[in-house]
Amino acid sequence: MGCPAKKVVKCGYGSGLMIDRDRAMKIVNILAENLSIPVSVKTRLGWNSADELIEFGQTLQNAGAKLITVHGRTFQQEYTGEANWEPIYELQKSLTIPVLGNGDCKSYNDGKEKTQNLAGFMIARASLGNPWCFLPDNYVPSWTERIQVMGEHMQRMITTKGEQRACLEIRKHFVHYLHGFE
Repeated sequence: MGCPAKKVVKCGYGSGLMIDRDRAMKIVNILAENLSIPVSVKTRLGWNSADELIEFGQTLQNAGAKLITVHGRTFQQEYTGEANWEPIYELQKSLTIPVLGNGDCKSYNDGKEKTQNLAGFMIARASLGNPWCFLPDNYVPSWTERIQVMGEHMQRMITTKGEQRACLEIRKHFVHYLHGFE
């Protein structure tokens, strides 16, 4: 319920489920009643404001969600502007289930600071640009450590996507893994 991509939203998925709440709650409820694992939901602050976030979160909780992650921007903002964490803090106060925040955490310490009374923070697209940014104490891995992680990442991509697709997709990640080395 957090994806703002227009091609996803126009089909009634992603952030589009914030508008069709009955459908969103039905999905969460059916999953919660039929799965043996807890159901979590990622959403945004709202469509164009956070005015209805608490009501939406309470409805998700009542439908059976056991954890909610909130991206600190509205659908209208997409990935622009600053993430607003205040409504996320307010949501946590009104729910009994854990709430995670998401948006604009620039480091491990920044994420810890922003979570305040939340259960934690979610790392979404942070790995692109600086895949090491959430290591404690600004640890910078050695060349050998980076090569090892690159190999593991490649192997997992081959397993899930096949060798040809993995080779195409891993290139953008390798550029970031190697950033800062000649």
